[in-house]
Amino acid sequence: MSNTEDEPVRCPVCGAEFEGVSIHDEGLVVQLRDSDQFDRLCFQPVEGEHRPLLRFFQHTAAQAGTGEPGSAGGRIP
Repeated sequence: MSNTEDEPVRCPVCGAEFEGVSIHDEGLVVQLRDSDQFDRLCFQPVEGEHRPLLRFFQHTAAQAGTGEPGSAGGRIP
């Protein structure tokens, strides 16, 4: 499930810019080890109309700040 309404400008989890966002209401698998597009996903629980949801913020390597310790937004050590 994907939703572009109410998307923040910066990731509320790490404070960095993000490439995309999606909202999930059921099981999922995350494997970034071999991803050419994304380097990190941040997860944020949100309230859905009838059940809890997980919002995923997809960060590229540049947005994730993987060249240095911590996150580009400075919230992840």
